[in-house]
Amino acid sequence: MSEIVEITLGVEGLNYIRECLSIGKALSHAVLDALDLTSGLVTTFLPSGVPNEEILRFWSGGKLEQDMVYVERDSQTMPFGRVHTTDSTFLSLIHEHLKSDRAAFCVLEDQMAHPRDPWLRNLPAPKLTDGQSLYYLLNGARTDREAIEKTFKGVASFSPPHVGCLARGSPALFERTQVAPDDPGFRDIAAATEQVLIGAYVRESFVRWERTRS
Repeated sequence: MSEIVEITLGVEGLNYIRECLSIGKALSHAVLDALDLTSGLVTTFLPSGVPNEEILRFWSGGKLEQDMVYVERDSQTMPFGRVHTTDSTFLSLIHEHLKSDRAAFCVLEDQMAHPRDPWLRNLPAPKLTDGQSLYYLLNGARTDREAIEKTFKGVASFSPPHVGCLARGSPALFERTQVAPDDPGFRDIAAATEQVLIGAYVRESFVRWERTRS
């Protein structure tokens, strides 16, 4: 696979961030309201050599290489396409952020899960619900790569795109397990957010917004 590089995006990337946050849930809406997104840098991570027109097609895949895997089933050999992703880069950004400071944390918004889904019991991260979505907290107590990866795999989705907020401070909202969608704790997390990671390219990669340091 070609080398993965970070690519700076223009207004098209910023518009994609806004669009995804607008169709998100409580945390996404809080980020959209609390942050001046024009004061940050928007980038993505794709193989070098992807044409610019393809880079800007955020809702379509085909940016990363695909391998063919052959599986034996009912005495027949069936081909399946396996698409590469930049999940490892997504996880590394979370991991490095959590290691940077005892006050660093990450909240992942999950629009698809239901609080009673049985598989949620196996996720290592604390979670809360606003009755519509689930949110997972990764902080200093869960900085190991395995816990981050296991939680991320439970959240990652094709549509709507998954959203992660990398922030710094005290996520007091997670002192409870159930809150209202308009709880001010969502705005507190949004205001403390330094990076926003949003899935793109049909789960092949993601777009990052990073607060510009003054």
